[in-house]
Parts: sequence; structure tokens; C-alpha cells
Amino acid sequence: MSINANRIVRISTAFLALLFPILVLFVFFPLELYAKNAKELGYDIWLPTIFIYGGAFILIFVSTLTLFGIRDFVKKAYLLLGAFVLLADVFAPVQLSRLDGASFASPEPISITAVEVAILVALLAVGAVTTLGTLVRVFAILSIALIAGLATVAAGLPVPPAETENSPKSGLSINGRSDLPNIYHFHLDEMQSDFALAAIEEMNDRSIFRGFTFMRRNISNYPYTLSSVASYLTGTIFRSGSFPAWRAAFDQGLLKDLRTDGYAVDVVGLPEILQTNVADVFFTPEQITKYQYSLKHPQIVEFSGLLFAKLFPNFLTNEALGWGHSAGERISAVFERKAESYIPKTVEQGVHPFQAVVGMKYLIANEQRFAARGRYTLFQAILPHGPYVLDANCMVDPERAAVGVQAAYRSQASCAMKLVVEFLQELKRLDRYDDAIIVIQSDHGSGWAGFLNGLGGSEMSPPYHSGITAFGGTTAAFESRSMATLMIKPSQSDSDFAVSDGESQLIDVYPTIMDAIGHQPNRPHDGLSLLPCLTGSCESIRVRPQKFFVYPHDGGISPLLANTVVFTAGHAVFTQTETIPVP
Repeated sequence: MSINANRIVRISTAFLALLFPILVLFVFFPLELYAKNAKELGYDIWLPTIFIYGGAFILIFVSTLTLFGIRDFVKKAYLLLGAFVLLADVFAPVQLSRLDGASFASPEPISITAVEVAILVALLAVGAVTTLGTLVRVFAILSIALIAGLATVAAGLPVPPAETENSPKSGLSINGRSDLPNIYHFHLDEMQSDFALAAIEEMNDRSIFRGFTFMRRNISNYPYTLSSVASYLTGTIFRSGSFPAWRAAFDQGLLKDLRTDGYAVDVVGLPEILQTNVADVFFTPEQITKYQYSLKHPQIVEFSGLLFAKLFPNFLTNEALGWGHSAGERISAVFERKAESYIPKTVEQGVHPFQAVVGMKYLIANEQRFAARGRYTLFQAILPHGPYVLDANCMVDPERAAVGVQAAYRSQASCAMKLVVEFLQELKRLDRYDDAIIVIQSDHGSGWAGFLNGLGGSEMSPPYHSGITAFGGTTAAFESRSMATLMIKPSQSDSDFAVSDGESQLIDVYPTIMDAIGHQPNRPHDGLSLLPCLTGSCESIRVRPQKFFVYPHDGGISPLLANTVVFTAGHAVFTQTETIPVP
């Protein structure tokens, strides 16, 4: 081999070795984060791309530095950095929790730090006994392997499904069957029934809710959104087979039946929860916010924070989140038009409740554009779901949580009900209220705020179950979590607002809506139609116990615990808890 050929090989090998840490930090991790969270990130491929461009500039800078006399131990440290971050992510993944009203943070477990220290010691030992030349050759080979792997990852990156081509600009369906009443179905995430009823009573005008019946003894059947949505949209309780498959089939009940029966089915919600090909129109509250505020990449701050958390050692996770958010804010300032008012950009800042407000106001402002009959609209508002950053008038207050969890939650619940009232008033203005079927519900109660009648805090004991730790892990937390809001107005109902003691469950939503349009559900279900209860006696729903099923928030479905619920002194109480064999 000639001298020039040898030099080319040496330079190429050195360049590939230099490339390894850049590939790990600025290509592999951003693409991995995007691939696992593409739906939540709105399929915004620009998010990892901006970091890949940043890595290219850093590679140029590092390559330039190598032209100067840098000591061998510095070069070794640079090469081993990429290996450390990659191995730490594999064997000591970042530990983050995001549970409703809790802060988005890491407990920074010492066990994870111990694993990282072991990895670091091992790599330092390797660096001490290995020559720089050998390390360069090894990392050059690793770069080639990583490039091949990244090519495969890039080819398999999630792409937006066809339904995401719908947009807030084009709006919801404008045509529907003229012989079918509109159905407005509001999912108010985490709206606990005692707080919802209090918010209504505080308005001192029950006529606003003419025709509605509020089911104050209603329960959710599951404590988490994914399972609750699957349950209430199909009217079923999971009994056998694949639990993930049961949840994924959420669109095979109410949504499929309504579309089969001639409805234009419109869904606005989180893509990871409600995106479906069954819908004629689907878009997200984030898309509405982008449209209303002319935003391009609203997730850059959240994405940057998560990326930094993955890159830094465990004991710096919380600090890294903050550094990443700051970096994301700077990037956002370059690419986004400056907003006239404060816009939350991260989960912890309250981006989801804020987007729910924007989404509700969009529906109010644009209802007149959409079909007056034959349209079903399901709107998932992550409200009053935490974090609690909105006052009772839906104004963002980053310090709102300082008033205490229950007070802050109550304000956000009041905000949600006021937005519902604004929508109902718009329906009345458009002469669409009387004809419409309207369902206002939640997926479950809070769990953090306790009961409105004062039980909470230190009284929320004893522990519920050793394997269940969400929401503080107390019995009362899960009892309050079972108290899901449900209020329904049938078409042409002109009765006064009523509060019912009928013992309903969210599995009743599907058969009730189908009964309200004079149709029967097209699949087996566990629920009962509440229509007789809305217009008269509730005896027909007293024939079955109310069951609330709890399992760990993270991981599998074991242990699966069935709780029998009764209402005492205005709130839910578990009278019996039994462990269900996991199929």
C-alpha cells in the first residue's frame, strides 16, 4: 500500500473514531427519543433534526481541535464519553415520573447511580490499559456499525398516518345526515364528580344545564386514561386475552357503530390515546394551539429537556431537565414568532391544560362552521388534569400550585366547567342545543385532591396495596379516583337540571348514547343504558355492583384488584377488594 493510501486510511479511521461520540449524543439519542414518542411529539421530525445539525457543527469543531497538540488522555476521554453515555442509557436508563398533579422529575435512585459508576470505572480501566491507536481503531469500527444501525432506524421512523392530514384550519365535518341529532361528547380528564357538581352549584343558575342529569354516584371502572377510554367507548371490562390489544380496540365500539350508522365521526384528543382510522376527522389540541398561535415546533422545549435528561448522569437528571428546557427555550426563540402572552411549553409548565383551553375556545368559535346534524364530536380536554396552573377563569398562573393541591385543582375544575358552559351557550345561540345529545364525562377522579368534603392529606390512609403506589398509594386516593363525572342531556330533553343518585358506571356511556339515537350497540358489552334513569326510574341499574379495577400504573396488569364501591357521606368507599387472576 502506498504512503498516500496509508495516510488516507489513518485519517479516515481517525475521523470515524471522532464521529462515534457525535453519533451517540446528537444522532442516536434524538432519533431514539423521537421514534419512541412520535405520536406525542406530533410527528415533528424537525425536533431530532435540529440536534443532528448541531452535532455536525460540533464535529467540525472537534475535528479542527485535533489539528492542534491535544494530549492523548483528552482524546481517550472524548472517545470513552460516547461509550459511557450509550452504556448508561442501556443499563441505567433515566428514571422519570409524570403522574397527574405530581411534578415531572426524577427520584434519582442511588441504584441507578451505582450502575453508572460501575460502567465509568470499567471504561476508565479499559482506557488505562489500551493505547490510543487501538481505541481509535475500535471506535472507528463501532462508528461504522452504528451508522449501519442508524440507517435502519431512520428507515423505520414513524410517519404520520393519513388521518393526521386533517387540520384545525379545515375544521370538523361540515356534512352529516340530516335525520340524526348532533352528539357532543366531552372527556374532561380527571374531573372528579364532587368538584364538578360544586362548580355547577357555584354558578347559581341551573337553567344553564337545562335537560341534563348529573349522575353523582357514577364511577369510573379504571384509574388510568388508556384503560378508561377503552372501557367507556366499548362498554366493556377486560376479562381475558391481551390487555394491550383490548385497550387498542377502543374504537371498535361506540365510534365504529356511529360511523356505521351514518354519523360523521370527529375526534379531537391526544394521539397516543384517541388517534384512529375510524374517525372521519382527527386532530389534536396541540395542532389547534399551533394553528391559533402560528407555532411551528411547540414541543422543542419538552424534547430538549428529555434529551438532556437522557444524556446526563442519573444524579444530574433534574438539573439536566432544567438545562434542556433552557436550551429549548433559546432554540424556540430563534425559530418561533414571539407570542403576545405566556404559552406553556412543557408538561410541568402545564402545556396540556393550556392546550385544552385553547381547544375548547376553538370549538366555541368555530361550531357554526360545522355540520348542524349528523355529527359526533369527541373532544378530550386534559383539564382539570394536572399540573394545576390555571385559575378559575382559565388564566395561566405558574405559581397556582402554591395555594395547595386541592384549592389549585378546584380552580382548574371550575375553569373546565366554565368552558363547557360557554360551549353550551354557543349551541343555544345557534339553535342547536335542544336537538343535541350532550355527554360530559371524565375518565376518572383526581386521586391527588382528596374529597371535596375535606378528607385528604394525612387522612388519606392507610396504604391501598403494597404493589400499588400511584397517587401516594393510599386507599382514599383510589376511592376518590373512582369518582368520575358523568352528566347527560338526551335530545329534546326540556326538564330542569337534575342530580341523580343512580349508581351508574362509565361502561354505561356506550349503550346510553346508542339508545339515545334509537339504535342498539353492535357488539357485546357490560354496560346498561341510562336513558330510563335520565327520564324516570333508576331501578334498572341497581342490579349490579359498581366495580373499580386497579393495577400498577407502570408495567403489567398484575396485581389486578377489583374493588366494590359504595357511596357514603357523599364520596366513594371501597367495601371489598379482591385480587383477580391475571389471564
